Amino acid sequence: MNRRQRRSLNNAGRRNARLYRNGSLFSKKTNVPNTNAPKLEQRGVRLVDPSAKREMEILMSATIQKRLPTRKSKPADSRHKDAALVNGNGHTANKQQLTKPNGNKFTPSFNEQTVKKTSVSQTPDQRRRGFRFVDFADDERESPLERIRQLLKNVSSCGDGFSARCPAHADENNSLTFKTDETGKVLIHCHAGCSVANVMNGLGLDMSALFPADNRTHNPEHDIPATTPTRSPTTVKLSTPTTGTKSTCSVGVEPKPFMALPKKFAGAEIAERLTHEADDPVVEMLAGELGVTAESLRKLQVGWNERGKSYTFPERNAKGEITGITSRLADGGAKRTFKGSKRGLTFATDWAEAEGPLLIVEGASDTAAGLTMGMAVIGRPSATGGFRHLAELLSDFPEDREILVVGEMDAKDDGSWPGRDAAKDMATSLATALGRSVKWCLPPKKAKDLRAWLAQQENQDVPADLREKFLAGVKINEAKASCEPLKLIDSRTFATAKFEQTWLIKGIMVAGQPAVVGGPKKSLKTSLLVDLAVSLGTGCKFLGEFSVERKRVGVISGESGERTLQETYLRIRNSRSKNCGDDPAKDNILWGFNLPRLGEAAGLAALDTTIRAHGLEVIILDPLYLSLLSGRPDVQASNLFQMGPLLAEAARVCLEAGATPIFVHHNVKQKNPTFQLPELEDLAFAGIQEFARQWILLGRREQYKPGSGNHSLWLTAGGSAGFSGCWALDIYEGTVNHEFSGRTWLVEVRPYAEELQLNDEKKAKDKQQAAKAQLTDDMEEIKKVLQNRPAGETKNLLEQAATLPRKRLSGAIENLLVQGVIEETQVQKLAGQSGCRSYPGYRLVSQVHAPDEDQKETEDNDTE
Repeated sequence: MNRRQRRSLNNAGRRNARLYRNGSLFSKKTNVPNTNAPKLEQRGVRLVDPSAKREMEILMSATIQKRLPTRKSKPADSRHKDAALVNGNGHTANKQQLTKPNGNKFTPSFNEQTVKKTSVSQTPDQRRRGFRFVDFADDERESPLERIRQLLKNVSSCGDGFSARCPAHADENNSLTFKTDETGKVLIHCHAGCSVANVMNGLGLDMSALFPADNRTHNPEHDIPATTPTRSPTTVKLSTPTTGTKSTCSVGVEPKPFMALPKKFAGAEIAERLTHEADDPVVEMLAGELGVTAESLRKLQVGWNERGKSYTFPERNAKGEITGITSRLADGGAKRTFKGSKRGLTFATDWAEAEGPLLIVEGASDTAAGLTMGMAVIGRPSATGGFRHLAELLSDFPEDREILVVGEMDAKDDGSWPGRDAAKDMATSLATALGRSVKWCLPPKKAKDLRAWLAQQENQDVPADLREKFLAGVKINEAKASCEPLKLIDSRTFATAKFEQTWLIKGIMVAGQPAVVGGPKKSLKTSLLVDLAVSLGTGCKFLGEFSVERKRVGVISGESGERTLQETYLRIRNSRSKNCGDDPAKDNILWGFNLPRLGEAAGLAALDTTIRAHGLEVIILDPLYLSLLSGRPDVQASNLFQMGPLLAEAARVCLEAGATPIFVHHNVKQKNPTFQLPELEDLAFAGIQEFARQWILLGRREQYKPGSGNHSLWLTAGGSAGFSGCWALDIYEGTVNHEFSGRTWLVEVRPYAEELQLNDEKKAKDKQQAAKAQLTDDMEEIKKVLQNRPAGETKNLLEQAATLPRKRLSGAIENLLVQGVIEETQVQKLAGQSGCRSYPGYRLVSQVHAPDEDQKETEDNDTE
């Protein structure tokens, strides 16, 4: 390979290295100290992780193959080339120094994408060309944001950060947003609900990659001994050009997969080491602080972390495996968990051997207190945590032994009681899961928890007495299983059952089923709903055409504004004043302008209370997009499985409160409207089409002309009750004047079939008028040609001169003959040497019978 080829390849490598930095090339050159020559500084080669090397080969293959000539297959001993280039400890070598394991020298190939061409200083004032591999240490110079951004897909700017596809789930949209804070830490949030740990795992990075290299501080609480053995070091032979001697160095090569899976938490090994460090004085000191026995702490395998100066408590899953370790500082600081821990239960290995009921308490200290009392006890990680492990662990617990969930006495000033409520819920959940009786209680004598009650006892020497005294002082409550079988009925009952159904709008909408009113933007959806509310609230016909049942209606609009909604209501009502009366106070309509948050429990509760308090029978919410996902950034509008439950819950709340819900919704945006009949598939977002039990859809029949005030619309309606229909609406609103008045509400409704007939008649009439206008133009064109040719013209030449098709020319000539404008004649044309020849043609009648001025003057003189 000549110098030009090497330079071309090196430039390609620099460009592609910027696109792939995780475990691959870094574009900057670095100086590496040479341990064989302490006073000299060389530039050499180092080995990159093999998996990262393979990833870069795939990335750069297209560029490399274009720039390099075809090469023969590598020799058999080329597999040792990487070993000869290894130098993870900082040793370097130029191409004269590199040797194979068999002692033969070789020159590194530029076809190895992880080799970078650089310079090697043989003396302080001399530099020569050399080669080097770039390892992961170069990545430390990158910012965490840049490193993460390069690994994500479809990255785009979003506010003061970026958005991208989330690597933790099958993401079709940019659900992931990330940015940096003032310290340089990367803040990541997946709007689909993926945790930061799962996102980093999907990128093949650990959590430390979120922090700048200079801000990554060591936390002794999270020290976990290595459990994965490393590969044995590889021996590399390097020769120096000055002395010719060969030296060896051992380099550990630890392959790291590009998408590494998280290592299993080595809880048993860590707990054993920490327990070994907890000698008797340490355990006794903690026992004195907690007011429990040292033996109870040893049963729980309590340990000591010397570096963090903290006590450690292992937590187990239902199989007894240690899945996590929590720590508690000796000076009483906050509790923490070791890195890689998963929360579990705290119990001794012989927890089921003690007599009496099984206590389920909260925390490790209460568990130690229960062991001190000689009771069977299991500690849950928090007031509400550990249910899954408990259900599995107690699946075969004897039914003749009582299970008692102990809460905490932590009543708040606002009336809430987290400890009591959590104990009751835990007992109910366990009773449901286990299919047996589970009870719950609070500590006696208003003690905060079990350990606090134990501290109140003067004599703690006899565990049996403590156990009996505790059980005698508590008030035990029975938890009822919430699992009930699904209610089913037989076919006979189902066939004879009566399900009443009534119309809200005859032929358009029924009561008791959620409805959706949809249409494109600015298609009078809100105005139509005001007409609907006025009709239902007053008993007048909807759109002046459809009969209604009078109901109490609530309209909550969050888009149009109070002034616009008022103006629309007044002009629609005025158009119905003959049937509705002149007093709006008699209208059975209530108005609101603050939409509830349908995605939140508080918003649904407010909606339920509003419907019941005002006795509403119909509730109209306009529009749906402002209320359904408000306060729910975790829900995607494109996700059918997330949207469906939200819509169903909102409809359930309204129906159970006694009101038929009507949701107003928009269509998807169309660049080129077709003016066809509207369909459910036109509605935006996922789940709306499937959810709607009945619907009213609007669409324009033709383009609106600004300033005209005329709206030509389609209205289609249907529902699961079996009704459907389509109508044409002509609505005239007029135009607003300078005093913000002058508009009206005039509606004409026609059935779909009648509109089609009118359209056909209009098309036929328009076609006839167009044909008549075209015939008139053709006749004028023929007359214009004949005016310049008084002797007449043949049909063929007339067709060429008028530039008309033969069919249209024939029709125009026939009409001119009938009207007497032209007549048939013989036209003289030259026919070669034979002279003139007559051909059939046409001429204007006016030119034949009108004498010229000279002839008329001669005739007048003769008469005199």
